[in-house]
Amino acid sequence: MKKKFSKILGVGVTLALLCSLLLVAAPVSALTQPSVTLDNDEISATNVEYSIIFAITEDLDQGEDIIIVFPDGTDITAVDTGDVLIGATSGIGSGAFSGAVPTAVSDDGQELTITLATPIIGTETKIGVGATVQVLVGNVDNPDEPGDDYTLDVSTTDEAAVTSGPYEIVVPDIGALLGIFRLYNPNGILMAQYT
Repeated sequence: MKKKFSKILGVGVTLALLCSLLLVAAPVSALTQPSVTLDNDEISATNVEYSIIFAITEDLDQGEDIIIVFPDGTDITAVDTGDVLIGATSGIGSGAFSGAVPTAVSDDGQELTITLATPIIGTETKIGVGATVQVLVGNVDNPDEPGDDYTLDVSTTDEAAVTSGPYEIVVPDIGALLGIFRLYNPNGILMAQYT
């Protein structure tokens, strides 16, 4: 009886450990958190280029989409196919490339949908699993409010949206015009000015 109980207990513990390992070893497919850089991070800046970098865990095939949801206040209405370039490192079954132009770009409010060309570039018909993808989006107008908590969401045809880390839109540093003298009190309040 003792031997039978030990055997049942041993099988039960083994199954429990095996199930827990399967749960840990089978992650949900998702993009990596995108990083975002801007060529001009000042508020109200026009014609800014966004560089968005992320890695994929599912093939991104020709004709499929990359969807970028920009934060409120960002104007993407002027973005067209000539303003978007795509590059990628090599992935499983695909080589590295840069400078690919999409077939189509459309915007729906804050959402920009980028459709990959067929083929994507040269002879590449997909971006393979494990590749890091860079999307350059030009002709974007930044929001009018400064802040260091702006984020955007990136998804693909086969992968759920992932939110980027925060990036900053800053107030421009505009120097004083020559020939104007300003007089401030000790509290920093403007009291007088002269030309």
